[in-house]
Amino acid sequence: MRRTLLASAFLVLGAAAAADPTGLPGPPAEVSVNAYKRLVNHPAVAKELGLDAKKAKAAFDLGLETSKKYTAGMAALGRVPGPERTKKKAELREATELEYRAGLAKLLTPAQLRRLGQVRVQAEGVAAFAWPEVAGPLKLTDAQKAQVGKITKDMDAARSTIIRTDLPTTGVDAEKAKAMSAKIYEVQRKAAADAVGLLDAAQKKVWKDLAGEPFDVSKLDFGADPKD
Repeated sequence: MRRTLLASAFLVLGAAAAADPTGLPGPPAEVSVNAYKRLVNHPAVAKELGLDAKKAKAAFDLGLETSKKYTAGMAALGRVPGPERTKKKAELREATELEYRAGLAKLLTPAQLRRLGQVRVQAEGVAAFAWPEVAGPLKLTDAQKAQVGKITKDMDAARSTIIRTDLPTTGVDAEKAKAMSAKIYEVQRKAAADAVGLLDAAQKKVWKDLAGEPFDVSKLDFGADPKD
């Protein structure tokens, strides 16, 4: 029965998984099916994209539907053995992400999709420098790649230290959580600025095209109420 359900889940998703029609940037292999869903569903991003209430709801419903399919596919995996399970999970994740993107391509205009990608590039900061859609056009030198790697490593270490020292150990302290998020945001902001500072004039023009006009990514603190 589980094998039948699993086959059905992949069959349903397979039709939408042939290619990404959005061209949205991202890491070579998405580790989450939620990255763009979280962005599109965020009020600040919906406002930035110019989504009216009807389109915002349609985007939410699209994400909900593909999430349900992903959950059903994961349940259908059941007791599939280790290596095969890992492979099937990756295939399911990719298929679900591509189905979601196919839906976005029908829902959003090309200009809205482009801006959505730009917002994510800004939100990811220095991590985006490793994405094919970013690293390719930037044409980083080996020296720049090494420097970006060090900036990323230092950022990760600083972020881990903040979480280790500032994360409330008991109960929920909204004020401390907010202060911790602000510290993490500043670390990530500085790392992104340092990485952009490594670029030459031509590369900075490319980055400007990839990231677009500045967006206040501090609004994307998903652990707090979104700012207006």
